[in-house]
Amino acid sequence: ILGGEGAVPPSTGIFYPYVTDVLAQRFGALVIEPEHRFYGTSLPFGTPEASFTEESLALATPQQALADAADFIEGMRADRGCTARGTAGYCPAITIGGSYPGWLSAMMRLRYPAIVDGAYAASAPMLFYSQEVPPYEYYKVVTESAEKAVPGCADAVRRSLAALNSLGSKAEAAEALGLCEPLPAYLEEGSLELFFEEVNMVFMYTFADLNMANYPP
Repeated sequence: ILGGEGAVPPSTGIFYPYVTDVLAQRFGALVIEPEHRFYGTSLPFGTPEASFTEESLALATPQQALADAADFIEGMRADRGCTARGTAGYCPAITIGGSYPGWLSAMMRLRYPAIVDGAYAASAPMLFYSQEVPPYEYYKVVTESAEKAVPGCADAVRRSLAALNSLGSKAEAAEALGLCEPLPAYLEEGSLELFFEEVNMVFMYTFADLNMANYPP
């Protein structure tokens, strides 16, 4: 199960219980869920200070994540004495993921067909990564969903954000939002534009996550 843009602490457990509780039991499979590089404790350079530099983050790419997974699978096979494909002791590998990891799962099968025997990709934004849809297309879906759930919601959010972004200082905006002070150092020292970019991003992600987790539909 491929990790994505978030930590995978042991306390969370495996993301897809059906895989472990049903499929793995049926096929006698080993289920492993490694973290994506740069998330959780999987910091390539050991510490956040060393890992989150502009130079280091050049290695935070899907290509590198795919290579990590391929190397990991081969390592697991070697540890368990798996033999070559087509022999009795061969260990087939199936990748699984949803959303961004779903796209990674599909790409594992395409990029590393000699290592991955099959891939399951749930809710994978294939057209987004192939750049066949605009980068903010998903937020149109979020807006429509919010409006359907609570008529008038979308317009209320727009007006609220417009009012917030019209404030002339970080102090005013922080007070209006009831933010804890002091602000993080990069916001205290940064521009008003940066502050609003960060706040707007929090709103975007919050609505996007609520839309994805709005179950039952």
